[in-house]
Amino acid sequence: MDMIPPNKDLLIEAIEETGFLRVKVHAGAFLRKAAQAFTQVTDMAISEGKTILLVDFSHCEYISSEGLGCVAALWHRCHDEGQGTMITLLKSDAGNELNYLFDIIGLTRLMDGFVFTELKDAQNKVNGFIKGS
Repeated sequence: MDMIPPNKDLLIEAIEETGFLRVKVHAGAFLRKAAQAFTQVTDMAISEGKTILLVDFSHCEYISSEGLGCVAALWHRCHDEGQGTMITLLKSDAGNELNYLFDIIGLTRLMDGFVFTELKDAQNKVNGFIKGS
């Protein structure tokens, strides 16, 4: 498993795991720079044939409209255009702003069955796709 060591300036980290890519958001606030880095990392991953993506927002507290747009675009690309599978991990704190925003704009409902607040549940979903491929 390749891993880039986190540092204070690292917004998005791509971690190669067995059978999937974990896209870890280190930015506490997912704003323009993080959204741009996210799009760059996920575009590269898909172009390199990585089709199972676990997007980890477990350390993220807030997401801007631009960030939400990037997440929705990746979902569309993966699930609607058939270019991969996107599984999302949100912070387990139900009062988290990110969870609230996913709920009020309908991403949680759109991504039903692909949004989790526990890492083990998200990994179980990933494992189901790895075994099916």
